[in-house]
Amino acid sequence: MPALPPSIVPARPPSIVTALPPSIVTALPPSSAFRVVILAAPMSEAAETDLTERLARSLRIGEYTRHILLCTHGDCAPEEAAKESWTFLKRRLRELGLEAAGGVYRTQAACLRICREGPIAVVYPEGTWYRRCTPEALERILQEHLIGGRPVAELAFAANPLPTARKP
Repeated sequence: MPALPPSIVPARPPSIVTALPPSIVTALPPSSAFRVVILAAPMSEAAETDLTERLARSLRIGEYTRHILLCTHGDCAPEEAAKESWTFLKRRLRELGLEAAGGVYRTQAACLRICREGPIAVVYPEGTWYRRCTPEALERILQEHLIGGRPVAELAFAANPLPTARKP
C-alpha cells in the first residue's frame, strides 16, 4: 500500500471522507480505522460552514435529549481510572443503543473544576452532577438516570438544571 499523504491522520472510527481526490481515497485501506482530516488544503468559509453543518447532522446534533460529560483529566481521580470510566461509558452507550439515535450525546471533558472524588460527570438537561464515576457507578447512572429518568441520589452531589430552551 502506498504511504499516506501528510493530510491523512490515523484515528478511531467513524470515518469521514469528504472532498478528497479519488487517488487519495483509493489509497486508504478498506478498514474504518482511519478518519480523514484535511490539514493543508485551505477551504472557503462557505465550504467550511457546509462541512461543519454536515458533520453536525452526521452526529445527530439537535436530536439529543441528554448530554453526559465525564472528566478524564486526572486531577479528580487517577488518570488510569478516569480513562477506564470513559472507555466503559462509550462502550455501554453503544451497547444499550443510547448513542446517536438513542438520544444521548457524550463528551470527554478535560476538567469540570471539581477536583476531588472523581471521575466527575454531569448529565444535562437535568444538570445532575455525579462523583466517583467508576464503571459500576456509570452503569447505575445509565440504567437509572439515562434510561429510567431518575437521577441516582447516592452518587449525586449537586444539581443545576438548564432552563427550557426555545428553538430559534
